[in-house]
Amino acid sequence: MQSLLLLFLALIVINISSQETCNIQDDYVNIFKIEKKTNGQKEYLLKTINELDSTSCFFKIINNNEHYVSYLMNSFTSNIKREELLELSDPIELQSHYVRLLKNDSIFNEVMNTFVYQNGGVLDTVSLDELLNIAVKFFSIIRITEKGQYVAKVCSGINGLKKTESKRSPQVEAFCFSTIWMNYEVGESGMYAELVKGIKQLYKINLGIDESEKLLRAQGAMYMFMKNDKVLTNLMIEEFQRKKEFLPFVLEIE
Repeated sequence: MQSLLLLFLALIVINISSQETCNIQDDYVNIFKIEKKTNGQKEYLLKTINELDSTSCFFKIINNNEHYVSYLMNSFTSNIKREELLELSDPIELQSHYVRLLKNDSIFNEVMNTFVYQNGGVLDTVSLDELLNIAVKFFSIIRITEKGQYVAKVCSGINGLKKTESKRSPQVEAFCFSTIWMNYEVGESGMYAELVKGIKQLYKINLGIDESEKLLRAQGAMYMFMKNDKVLTNLMIEEFQRKKEFLPFVLEIE
């Protein structure tokens, strides 16, 4: 009994020690990459996620969740100023400055810590309805053409979350977007095909004469179509089961 107790205490010490030595912020320099690119006369910033080698404590969770981490990086940084970064001409200086900004960003550090440390083992419980409420917001009707055609888009930057969610859910958002994006153009069962089906349904209803009102109603109708879409629902459930070891929340399926 005494030897078992000593072994248990030793494992606790080892676990605490590993948590102290493995700091996700120290790996930012290896995870996050930024480059200045040009498109004609226009300059832009390309941000990507690098794979980590097996010497990193976080190689498994980062390498298996590239789009998830990318969403957090692009959506939950508070001190990244595009114009300031574009002024830096030296690639090394640009990379160093960007990583420094990320390390000093309290909002971004909080969401990254929640993800990689799984909120200290205290997992939130998210219902399927709550998950789908977030997922559908990535299917956006962005405008109506002069011919009355709906223009739709699935994008991390253009979505309905800011205008519909008073309290943001970074981890659920990242999971939903990464799941949709990785399955966007997967043949007839992909999310692009479901988006097209939704748009076709919109044409069956007269949603308004005034264009702004029509656009607003079309967006709401698209949300409801995707909320009831079995392909999206099944995809979310299957992907959660596949990725649950990495996620800081539990999905409650009634």
